Amino acid sequence: MDRLPALLDLLRGVPGATIAELAEQLGVTERTVRRDLDRAREAGVELAVRRGRGGGVRLVRDANLLALRFTEDEALALALALGAVGADPELAAVATSARLRLARVLSERFGERVAALAEVPPEEPVSLLGSDRVRAETLLELCVAVARRRRVELAYRSGSGAVTRRPVDPYQVLRMAGHWYLVGFCRLRGGMRVFRVDRVNTVRHTDIAVVLPEGFTAATAADLVAAGVRSWAADPLRCEFVLGLEPDQARALAPAYRLELTPHPDGAAGLILAQPEHLPQIARWLLGLDAAVRVLGPDALRDELSRLAARAATLAARPAPQASGPAADPTSGGAGQPAAAGAAGRSR
Repeated sequence: MDRLPALLDLLRGVPGATIAELAEQLGVTERTVRRDLDRAREAGVELAVRRGRGGGVRLVRDANLLALRFTEDEALALALALGAVGADPELAAVATSARLRLARVLSERFGERVAALAEVPPEEPVSLLGSDRVRAETLLELCVAVARRRRVELAYRSGSGAVTRRPVDPYQVLRMAGHWYLVGFCRLRGGMRVFRVDRVNTVRHTDIAVVLPEGFTAATAADLVAAGVRSWAADPLRCEFVLGLEPDQARALAPAYRLELTPHPDGAAGLILAQPEHLPQIARWLLGLDAAVRVLGPDALRDELSRLAARAATLAARPAPQASGPAADPTSGGAGQPAAAGAAGRSR
């Protein structure tokens, strides 16, 4: 790990820190700190070093962090992005560090606003690295390979735990359903494959150029991943229905990895592969659609819809009207008796 950013952060936070203090904070020798200070100077960082008793190192000017110029919209986008990243427990610390570093180099006005807005808590915790704790280094290496259009060699672990070495032409990295995926052509299997990034043990770059298949786009990759996610359910129920919407309108109703759509004479035919415990959620989703829906199966889905309909009817039922009788005399017994007693009590 490069120590230079950590060293500069220490100098910003503790002006005049001694070589010994810096070495202790970084967990390295004083000789290593002196080498890192030389590297900082070579990178354009201006340092003031005072030797002897009471001396230390002070950061005069950091050429790597010149004042940045952002519009208000850009500053807002930065703050929101840092806030979103900070919602991931795995990235909260680095997001905080990045926010503080940006706030220092922005103008005073924007820096204060970015720092303040980034402190706003998110609606709920998220996992940007996926539910399987993808290693950031692995994810970034795959993204670089895709950008460079160069083949990689992966040590890939299957679901059963077996590890194989695979030459892969990387086409697209994307996140879906809480996981990160790599879509590419596997030279070992001789076909297009979808790889879970959390199962990639190592990535080795090569200089072999990669050419995207004709017509391949990010949407193509998303469709491949979605089809894979749908097919990985164990013994799923086929929840089938027809929506009175055009397919492009129906596509906006749910993510592709949950809802498969095909054209139908009456609109769009929908298919969701689900486990029995998901039927209540699917039934509620169908009831909430602002479109005509015809359920084709299974019967278990119809039963769940009938149960919800019965509950809705019970909740919507009006109470039976109470029988009306002659008005009671407040001075006589019965219901009027407490009122009379109250009146007598007030007269005493």
